This record gives sequence, structure tokens and C-alpha cells, in this order.
Amino acid sequence: MPPTGKRDGARRMNGKTSYLALLAVGGLILSLSGVAVAFSSMGTSAMGFYRMLLGGLGLAGFALWRGLRWRMTRQALLYACLAGAALALDLRSEKRRVRKEGKL
Repeated sequence: MPPTGKRDGARRMNGKTSYLALLAVGGLILSLSGVAVAFSSMGTSAMGFYRMLLGGLGLAGFALWRGLRWRMTRQALLYACLAGAALALDLRSEKRRVRKEGKL
């Protein structure tokens, strides 16, 4: 659903440069997360949980900072939870594979 409220986050960005900078920062964070997983001593489920928790909190903080609000239906919330569960299972299986094979 599109953002609601008085201020639209897309209109407040100053040109394409700001979007490219955000995209570059996001790419850097995602590329470094694999290294963190490989050198972690945590269990696979715990690592997946904390990655999801920190990512969700970061996204919520960014949305609050930008003044964005979304209305979510029950069906959309269900799909979001299912997608999160699928991603958590994927992260868990990836971590197991890395530990089993010993390489990224």
C-alpha cells in the first residue's frame, strides 16, 4: 500500500543521488552480513532470529524517521509473516551448509 499521511517520503528525497546513496549503503550492509554469519559462534536459529529482529527494527526506525505509515490488512500481515518465516528458514539452511562444507 502507498504511504499515507501529510508527507510522502518519496517527495522529500533530494534527487537521484540520495536514492543511490541509500542503495549503496544497503548493498554494503547486505554484502557484509555473510561474513558475520560465517564467523559467528551462534546457532543457526539464533543468528537468523537476530538478523531478522535487527533488520525489522532498523526498517521500522527508518520509516518513523521518514514519517511513513502504512495501513496493513490482515491478509498482507499474514503474507509478511509467511515471507519472514521462509527467509528465516533459508538463513538457517544456509548457515548449516556453510558449517558443513566449511566455506562460503
